[in-house]
Amino acid sequence: MATKPTRANIDVINGQAGRIHNYLWQNASPHFRDQVPRYESTESLPRIGESLAQNPGLWNEWLSGLVDKIGLTLVRSATFYNQFQELRKGNLDYGQHIEEIFVQEAELRDFDPNKAHARELRRTPARVQSVFHTVNFSGQYAVTTSHEGVRGAFTSEGGVMDLLNRIITSLSNAAITDDRDLFLYTMTRQILDGAVRVETIDWDEADFNSSAKNLARASRSLGHRLTNPRRDFNTSGVLTTSSVDDLYLIIDADTRAVLDVDMLASAFNVSSTEMVGRIIVIDEWDSIKFDRFEQLRENTDSMVEYTPQEMSWLASGAMKMLIVDRNWFQMYDRLFSMNSTFVGSGEYTNHFLNVKRVYAVSPFANAVAFVSNPFTESVPDELEVVVSQKQVNELGYTALAIDLVSPVVADFDAGVEDNVLNNVAVMPNGSLIAPEGADAILRATVGGVDYELTITPDSVEAGATLALPKVGAEPEEPEEPEVPDPEPEVPEEPEEPAA
Repeated sequence: MATKPTRANIDVINGQAGRIHNYLWQNASPHFRDQVPRYESTESLPRIGESLAQNPGLWNEWLSGLVDKIGLTLVRSATFYNQFQELRKGNLDYGQHIEEIFVQEAELRDFDPNKAHARELRRTPARVQSVFHTVNFSGQYAVTTSHEGVRGAFTSEGGVMDLLNRIITSLSNAAITDDRDLFLYTMTRQILDGAVRVETIDWDEADFNSSAKNLARASRSLGHRLTNPRRDFNTSGVLTTSSVDDLYLIIDADTRAVLDVDMLASAFNVSSTEMVGRIIVIDEWDSIKFDRFEQLRENTDSMVEYTPQEMSWLASGAMKMLIVDRNWFQMYDRLFSMNSTFVGSGEYTNHFLNVKRVYAVSPFANAVAFVSNPFTESVPDELEVVVSQKQVNELGYTALAIDLVSPVVADFDAGVEDNVLNNVAVMPNGSLIAPEGADAILRATVGGVDYELTITPDSVEAGATLALPKVGAEPEEPEEPEVPDPEPEVPEEPEEPAA
């Protein structure tokens, strides 16, 4: 039975400072146990604080145990409040890669005893597809506590726990926020890139009741179809099925407000309580914290920036619901650890939460998005780039730094054959290096449309704007100037004969 995740209440440990200290004391070194007393009552706290404050080594051992053991446990519990946490696969204990293997169905052949002698020892290898998921997020969260502030924590049990709570809250809030945004980015990126089956439903903003029934009806139909072997609901097109128990519904808050849980429960033939555990509600599909988004891109491989068209579609509310098999999410923890470092020169302690994770989806699992209006990315007639820098070395090679001007995401072709023959190297972002006098071909793809322009890097100056036309587009013929019609000749009147 699916259960709804609940947030661990850190405040319940208040008043248990003595028990936590005694736990650390029992697992500490013999020297620590000789110098620092056990907790007996509230009156023991000043003596414990005095023992720790007088010996930096003891203080480091105590604080490290407090943060590394107790703190890490609480951070993990707080992270469980992330609504997507239930879909995480677990820990990646070894290596940096995960190989996902799918064995396809066996082929059919006729049963013929006359062919048995030729088939008996013949090998029939299984049709296997595999994909690798690698660690693509590596980040560190840090917070500092002062030595004087820690001294004040030993005036009461609440003071010690308040210190721990402040450390945990600072680290866990950042980790939860980024984890949730990376889950959301992974989903929306797959939808925008066309890697998820999209079905359009009738949605009328003026008639929510009718619209909600349309969505529930479409969900009911999909639930029945997903339980049968199908190829058209996963990216790889393999024959697979999904159990109703493994299906999760991800919807935004506005859609959830008009959607009846009992109606969905009947659609999936489960109880309302079970249905609540399978519904993951997000605030909005475009609610990624963009003040942190650039930091996430710097620490995450393969993250692509949203285009203005993509953001406009996500903000329009056209995306209504995503139904996924829980195996669609391939999210793993490679590293989740906490440690502390005492800086004696400043008498403060730095606390670190180190995180390495895998954010990926399975091409073999089912996923379907319901939208009121499908996303279509219009491509420009020309792809504009600007030469931001130009450098020429002593060997005559010219290097051009190319920046995209058009508000789209473009992939430049680094393997154009003519460039290879001319010793021209083009980077995926369009920047290039070319020998003296060589021509270079800039070829890029936007939304499946190719653009191409041939330039001579020697003659291109820094700051120049280049326009790459679509491949196959016929150049516009110049308009012929209009020639005014010649004035008709007026025949001369014959001269009258003289009288």
